Amino acid sequence: MKREELTALQLTEEQVEAVMRLHGQGLTELQNRLEKQSQELAAARQQTQALQKQLEAGDPAELARQLQNARDEAQSLKDGYEQQLKDKDMHYAIRSAMPDAQDAEIVASLLDVSRIKLEGDGSLTGLAEQLAALRETKPFLFESSHRRPMGIRPAESDGYAGAFTKEQIAGMTPQQINANWDAVSLALQANT
Repeated sequence: MKREELTALQLTEEQVEAVMRLHGQGLTELQNRLEKQSQELAAARQQTQALQKQLEAGDPAELARQLQNARDEAQSLKDGYEQQLKDKDMHYAIRSAMPDAQDAEIVASLLDVSRIKLEGDGSLTGLAEQLAALRETKPFLFESSHRRPMGIRPAESDGYAGAFTKEQIAGMTPQQINANWDAVSLALQANT
């Protein structure tokens, strides 16, 4: 994940910094686990080589059993390492696929990861449907792309564009209120 990629997604500098900080923390944790597993794998390989030498010089049946156990352990470590890499790739792919999320960790915790597949080209299948459902049912988790800037309008305006009365707000659906939240919020503040 590069800063340029995040900037290309039109993230603010603060958002880029937050994403890079989270990415760095997760990457450090995964690198520590990877280093530990690499050391365990190297130790298992050394044990396998030692057992191979003992096999040539000792009781073949016992040494063959020990050698097979060492191979099984090495394979288990390798499989665990590969799964961790897949999980890491999935983790970062999911988070980078939702740049408009207010808090990517919270949104990710609401997803059913078992229904999401990471394809070889880095694309995700099954994520778009879940994000669309979350955007519909929990729009507050995502930044609105149509937010209006807060503040006073220029002099040629006779007030806030799209200002609402209490009666208009009372007649709105929750989706309409969410879609016009800035204007609704300003109208409510002005009417108090």
